Amino acid sequence: MRQAAPGLGLVDQPGGRKTHRHPTPVVGGLGMGFALLLALPFLLHGLDGAVGAGWLGSARPSPRCLP
Repeated sequence: MRQAAPGLGLVDQPGGRKTHRHPTPVVGGLGMGFALLLALPFLLHGLDGAVGAGWLGSARPSPRCLP
């Protein structure tokens, strides 16, 4: 992404209150967003007690465990 950033206009220019001296690609947020999109289905599956126990288990006790 770093090589493609200038062509896509995803470069932060130095000046004003900015501390960098050279144009800096601003594509880190894209990587974080992509990672979140990849992890979201797994998190939702694990945290949803209505669908099943999932990978992380359910926060609510199962009716079979109640006295």
